[in-house]
Amino acid sequence: MLMPLQNDMLKLKSRNMQLEAISTLAMLPNMPPNATEKTELDRHLAEDDVSPDDTVTWETIKAEAQSRWQR
Repeated sequence: MLMPLQNDMLKLKSRNMQLEAISTLAMLPNMPPNATEKTELDRHLAEDDVSPDDTVTWETIKAEAQSRWQR
């Protein structure tokens, strides 16, 4: 079992690693999608054109995520 301080330090280290990853991504040049990514984006756009009302609101997504985190 980890002592509370050790657990907090691990959480801090994990957060720092995540922040570094996000910062690195933010510094990358704004590049257009590659062929595979474009194909996937086009597939999603076509799917949306067929069923434009098949959506989930942000409020629903947020509520579901919060309920999972509280378990």
